Amino acid sequence: TDEECYIIDPNNIGLCLIINQRNFYQDKDKDKIFLPEPPLENREGTDHDRDALKNVFENFGFEVIIKENLRDIEIIQEIEDVARHKFEKKHSCLVVCILTHGKKDEIYGVNSIKLSVSDIESKMCGKLCPNLLGKPKILIIQACQGFDCQKV
Repeated sequence: TDEECYIIDPNNIGLCLIINQRNFYQDKDKDKIFLPEPPLENREGTDHDRDALKNVFENFGFEVIIKENLRDIEIIQEIEDVARHKFEKKHSCLVVCILTHGKKDEIYGVNSIKLSVSDIESKMCGKLCPNLLGKPKILIIQACQGFDCQKV
């Protein structure tokens, strides 16, 4: 019914953050002990996917922000900054797209340090960001699911 539908303002569809992770390295910080083996490879071709997403969301009327090659902590900081300071009351919804390496329930910063998806989701919550209260929040992750080669 109409009462169950969320109304999107066609003049302020929303804000889309695209985080594109291409160039990986291993962080040598001794406190960062959970590094994957083998080292993560660069993600060639990810720029094509970034551009396609940008095109799609701009065609839908979203304001698009693109960030490249963020370390684990920078991913969290950027999502929090967008949710708290760049997402305005006028926006109808928030979309965050992360293109990176990952595995079940985890993604990686370019420094090869993993982040849990639940930590990312917690930064998009309406309790912390009043402008997000009652508005759709969409998280899209494009990431491989592990390091083993698969055969077709």
